[in-house]
Amino acid sequence: MSPYGWLCKECYEFKKATEEDRELTLKYVEKMTAVAFSKIRYKDCFKCIILREIALSLYKMIKELKEEAEKENFESILEQSKLIESKLKRLLLTILVAQGLHIPEENHHTD
Repeated sequence: MSPYGWLCKECYEFKKATEEDRELTLKYVEKMTAVAFSKIRYKDCFKCIILREIALSLYKMIKELKEEAEKENFESILEQSKLIESKLKRLLLTILVAQGLHIPEENHHTD
């Protein structure tokens, strides 16, 4: 039996390996987020659509990672992913506003 008491040894090993893999993914997202933040200091990079798409992809990855961590009770991954998600939101908002994000107003018709 596993340290959890409710998993057999094989399932525990699988769960542990999955958690270790997610930790690697988390480190990748964290590192790439730092790289993206360093790039927004440069005028050409700040307006780059590739940087925007990378940031969007990283945000999607961290959201999925956070959801899985909640389901699987990967507590350290969950806490770290919340911090990274917050940084990515700031990064995305900065990039999207700089690149001319336009949210259309709702039309209020008085027919």
